Amino acid sequence: MSRLRLIVAALGACLALAAPAGAQESEDVMRVENAVTYLGPAKRAASDEVAEGRRAAARALAKCESRGPGWSRIRAVRVPAQRNLYRRGAKTLW
Repeated sequence: MSRLRLIVAALGACLALAAPAGAQESEDVMRVENAVTYLGPAKRAASDEVAEGRRAAARALAKCESRGPGWSRIRAVRVPAQRNLYRRGAKTLW
């Protein structure tokens, strides 16, 4: 029984000491919560701009994925196995 009392006393002391530390962290927690609260609507508001940027980038790079001097060199390779190997490598890089 004395061990049980000792453990209970130690737990009580830990909880008593942990309370001031929790009070100090409340400002940090509130600051993070406020940031998360403001971040969600801001991300949703910017999603249209981000999507438009991604579409513009995809349009700009679409020609590079199948046309250009590198692709004409790949098409010029006469051995089909080697040409397919180069083509797979180029697609992997994209």
